[in-house]
Amino acid sequence: MRRELSYLDGHGVLRAALAVCTGRRWAVHHVEVDRESLSEEGQRIAVVTLRLDGRGDLYDLAAELAELTGVRSTSTGLGEPLDE
Repeated sequence: MRRELSYLDGHGVLRAALAVCTGRRWAVHHVEVDRESLSEEGQRIAVVTLRLDGRGDLYDLAAELAELTGVRSTSTGLGEPLDE
């Protein structure tokens, strides 16, 4: 399973996202930084792809990740974003 996250870099968002994934019993097999950019306000934005394995509800996971402070969007990477 693949999950893409866009978030404000340098605020512990990735650590919190990984904790949510593992707390919902998803195994994180790989984390890949896809790109970094700057927001209009000059804040660094990171986009990472998480490769996950598990049997939980992917939409519940996506919704919880989207609610994390600093997450700008989350998607499966297949064109179905859940913006904050």
